[in-house]
Amino acid sequence: MFCSELSGKSLHSQKRLRAAHQSSTDSSSMARMADDESEKDLATQQEGNLSKKIKERLRMFLVSLTVGGIDICYAAEVTFVSPLYLQLGVPINLMTMCWMISPVLGFFLVPILGGASDSCRSRLGKRRPFIILYSAGKIGRASCRERV
Repeated sequence: MFCSELSGKSLHSQKRLRAAHQSSTDSSSMARMADDESEKDLATQQEGNLSKKIKERLRMFLVSLTVGGIDICYAAEVTFVSPLYLQLGVPINLMTMCWMISPVLGFFLVPILGGASDSCRSRLGKRRPFIILYSAGKIGRASCRERV
C-alpha cells in the first residue's frame, strides 16, 4: 500500500512537473513572441521617427524658403521705394519715419482687425468680409490716385 501511494504521489508530482515545464515553455515562447513584437514596434517607431525627422526638415526648409522670399521682397522694396520717396520730395531725415509707419500701424491694427475678424458672424464667413473691404479700399484708393 505504501508503494502504491508513493507511485501515485510520484505520478502526481510528475504531472505537476510536466505542467510546470509546459507552462515555462509556453511563457518563454510567449516572451520570445513579445520580444519579437517589441522589436517590430521599435522598428516601426524608428521608421515613424525617421519620417517625422524628414517632415520636420521639409517644414524647416519651407519656412526658410518663405522667409527668404520675404527678405527678397523687402530688399526690392527698400531698393525701389526709397528713390520714389525722394522723388515725392520727402526729406532724407523723414524717410526713416515713412519706413517706420507701416510696421507700427501693423503692430497695432493687426490684433484689432484679427479680433474683429474672429468675432465676425457674417454669412460670408469670418475672413471674407474683411478681405472684400480691404480689397475695395485698395481699389478705391488706386482709382483716386489715377484721377489726381
